[in-house]
Amino acid sequence: MAISRKRPGREGPGWKVWGWGRVRKRAKHSDAVMTGILVTKFKMGQIGVEDLEQMAADESKAERCSAARKVLDAVKDLPD
Repeated sequence: MAISRKRPGREGPGWKVWGWGRVRKRAKHSDAVMTGILVTKFKMGQIGVEDLEQMAADESKAERCSAARKVLDAVKDLPD
């Protein structure tokens, strides 16, 4: 693999072919969208803390699991 001096950490042709930066950006965006959806549903009363705990425990859907953990952490910090 060739070491790139212009962009450290970008060794080899893989990032050019697959566009890994784009994949990371899309994943961050979709995670943010899912988090927003869960926050809205929680505020509207459609889901509760128990539902968020179940979603956070279910790792078959990684995006929803990650978003549910973030919302659950934020909800637990809220004063009653």
